[in-house]
Amino acid sequence: MQVSAILKDHFKSKTLGFYFTVAVILLSLVQLIVYIAAFTPVSWESYMHWSVILFSVLAIVSGAALSVSRFTAPWAPAAATLMEFLSFLMFMRYGYMYFSQIFFSGISLSLIMQMYYGYLVSILLYLLIFVLGVISMFLPQTKAKTKAKAKGKAHAAAGGKA
Repeated sequence: MQVSAILKDHFKSKTLGFYFTVAVILLSLVQLIVYIAAFTPVSWESYMHWSVILFSVLAIVSGAALSVSRFTAPWAPAAATLMEFLSFLMFMRYGYMYFSQIFFSGISLSLIMQMYYGYLVSILLYLLIFVLGVISMFLPQTKAKTKAKAKGKAHAAAGGKA
């Protein structure tokens, strides 16, 4: 079989849930790039931690790896979303001091809009990832296999009539 035929059959067996999982994986990659770009400058380096990057990479790898097989595909959105949630927890753990400084006098829309772009964009991406991840967990990842109906006489189970 050609590679194109294999890929065509693979994507024919996928449903809307699979594409939501792909969106979660791609948004996780975008979030990872934003996080690295925003927190590598020296002035923001103290708010960056390797565990945020680790869990984001694990979300991307686990979601992509589990999505490949029909048997593991139902677990892909849960694994990717869980790893991104752990990444978010580490993000908040190592950035709480920034939030305590900026929101010391209270939370307002003007203060939210003045936040450093790394925090604002990352939080919005995390929120979008969680929403799409939860939706994809409740959607089937692959189409159900249909069983061919037998032609001819119907056979009953043990002791039953056909």
